[in-house]
Amino acid sequence: MSKQEHISVQTTIDNIQQCLKVADIIQTTLGPYGSDKLIVNARGETITSNDGATILKCMNLQHPVARLLVDASSTQDRSVGDGTTSVVLLTAELLRAAMNLLSSGLHETYIIDGYKQAANMALQIIHEVAVSAVTHNLSVHQVVRQIVSTSLGSKVLNVFGVHFIDLIVEAILGSESNPLTKPRQIHQICLVKKSGGSSHESRLVSGLVLDRPLCSGATISRNNVTMLVSNLNFRNWSDMKAAVAVTTYQDGLDAGRLEREEIRRICTHIKSLGVELLINLGPIYPVAVQCLTDLSILCIENAGFELIKLVAMATNTIVVSDVTQIEANQLGRAGVVESILIGEKSSIQLSDCGVGAVCSILLRSPLGSLVDEAERACHDAVCAVHAFLEDPRVVAGGGAVHFEIAQRVRQFRPELNQDKSVLAVYAFADALEMIPRTLARNAGLDVPMLITQAHTLLSQQHEAATLGVDLEKGEITNLFKLDPAIIEPVQILLHAVRSASTLAQTILNIDEVVYRKPQQSAKSLGLFGPRPKR
Repeated sequence: MSKQEHISVQTTIDNIQQCLKVADIIQTTLGPYGSDKLIVNARGETITSNDGATILKCMNLQHPVARLLVDASSTQDRSVGDGTTSVVLLTAELLRAAMNLLSSGLHETYIIDGYKQAANMALQIIHEVAVSAVTHNLSVHQVVRQIVSTSLGSKVLNVFGVHFIDLIVEAILGSESNPLTKPRQIHQICLVKKSGGSSHESRLVSGLVLDRPLCSGATISRNNVTMLVSNLNFRNWSDMKAAVAVTTYQDGLDAGRLEREEIRRICTHIKSLGVELLINLGPIYPVAVQCLTDLSILCIENAGFELIKLVAMATNTIVVSDVTQIEANQLGRAGVVESILIGEKSSIQLSDCGVGAVCSILLRSPLGSLVDEAERACHDAVCAVHAFLEDPRVVAGGGAVHFEIAQRVRQFRPELNQDKSVLAVYAFADALEMIPRTLARNAGLDVPMLITQAHTLLSQQHEAATLGVDLEKGEITNLFKLDPAIIEPVQILLHAVRSASTLAQTILNIDEVVYRKPQQSAKSLGLFGPRPKR
């Protein structure tokens, strides 16, 4: 091996070691018995979480290759919502196996080629072992309950039993006695966090819950309300940090009078459209609040961008920036607008909007950190269900499919010209078993005994692709026959294996990290003005 090749291999190994350090941190969070991480920011504020994507986002990673793991976890979270920890751990295990092969003298080209072959075989096996819900004569509600149970099983909400499972299933599909004609989409389910109270007080609310009080502080209960969702500027000049030049006291009075008249003109025009409730993106100047109140128009300020989008979508309207350009038929409407008391604070509930069947899951918890973790857990579960609704096939969890893939990949017999890359193929198979090993280790089980038991049963072709780790009983069993069954959507596993394999190959192909020089301005580059003298 030449000096340049030695440097290249050492750089690759250094990159792998940086990734392994990150994976070792979140490895103990995997599974129902995984540990939590206490995340502390620069101000001393803390977050408690066992969600892989959340932990990675909060980590202060300096090495650019290690940040690729964060990108892979974020992509998994955006695509299918769950499996963020698994994709990082599987990538790290593939890199660990590659590091051993590199140290033994195998070139990275053969490793990458072997990983490509093994990944293609793994994806094909996953498609083969995936089963449809119809195969087991289960209703959609039953399968969705099992998927939500599996997703929440590794989250903090697992301790609250079936309460949150019922909330999420009903939010997406409706109740079994009164199912929805069309499942709700992710953007039609609003998660509202309210710290204080017990987690068992969390409930499903029909319509949208706006965690904002009325500007007047009053309570409301109205039917058939016409609404304006706006991004209007109701602030005064001092709030806008604008300067008004006056020379006399009377000029100052005239400036204030003109400002009030302009605000009154806008409010009068809003009233002429028949608006009864105004929800504004930003703040509303007190003079405007008083004027709107005098015109019997209720108003909510500082709604925020995300809430404004939800309200506009739920009421089938648009966000207005210029009130003079809107027509009456473009206003939103809600069947019922009423004030509800959550804890000690008042919120506004919009019901019977007629479009989108929007609902809200009101999350309660005695601690702010727990309610944040509950929001992340519910979001992951909702995304997992939608991954199943898009592709109604499921696979067994608990490492069952990983055992099956590993066993079948080990049976790969190479051609004569593939004698080197086959080492990487077998290393890929060994790396897949890291998921069930980690699940068992975090639960305090006898890992070697369980792995040996799984290999014995698989060699007998006994219920292949359904045999996984039952963490409660500490044995290898058919996870489809448990109550509830431990299953997950096939899309989660497909995306995790595909992402982990691709990322591992990408990192192995990096032989040097090059840092860009600071970006120069156009002026310093001589793009404007006379060219600098040479």
